[in-house]
Amino acid sequence: MAPDEPLRRRAVPAGVILHDAGRLPDPAAQVFDPAHWLARGDVVATHEGRGTVHVVDAGEEEWVVRHLRRGGVPARIVEDRYLRIGAGRSRPFRELRLLRRLRQEGLPVPPPVAAGYWPRGLTHTGDIITVRVPGRPLRRDLTENHPHPPLWRRVGTTLRRFHRAGVYHADLSAGNILVSGRQVTLIDFDRGRIRRPGGWQRRNLARLQRSAAKILGPEVWQSPPWRACWRALLEGYREGDQ
Repeated sequence: MAPDEPLRRRAVPAGVILHDAGRLPDPAAQVFDPAHWLARGDVVATHEGRGTVHVVDAGEEEWVVRHLRRGGVPARIVEDRYLRIGAGRSRPFRELRLLRRLRQEGLPVPPPVAAGYWPRGLTHTGDIITVRVPGRPLRRDLTENHPHPPLWRRVGTTLRRFHRAGVYHADLSAGNILVSGRQVTLIDFDRGRIRRPGGWQRRNLARLQRSAAKILGPEVWQSPPWRACWRALLEGYREGDQ
């Protein structure tokens, strides 16, 4: 596996690319295009969510190729376009730099590979590539109705590590938490940032709780086995300060 290297910026005909030179020494716009990987026969998996995410075989690693899309009400008007604000301030560039910083601080996040910024007129689109990390989404335990308090305790301890470092995850949901053995990893840091301690930390946990309740349904989420899971998460969260 390639070590993380400083991020470098390269202008290409279609826009600008920010990249890890160790993993992607000669970046081109085509690496963000699923058709490029499909033509090579290197797409190993696809996942549907806000948009289609492609997992591709990049040799020594598998990469996750994601096109940035809007959520909520704005998505009904402009699905994937954002105001043109310059590559350095764009969401894919900010996310890639944040991942790099969190990796440097030893937090469990996917290694960054590259981000693409594609301006057109007054707007732009963006893409991001990260290394695929092993694990299953916490969401799967919920959909399979498999409560396991020790797992949720580990999730709580991991979340406290992020919060103690001031890391705000804008979409802290059961789908963005991966579990592999004792390792817990957070993914998808679009709109994430570093913040001072405050009420956002409590609201962040509440967002995760709403995510779990939505998947299970309020009645099942309030059943004793799942209430025990949430208590375990909060206990693990408190243990993260010890």
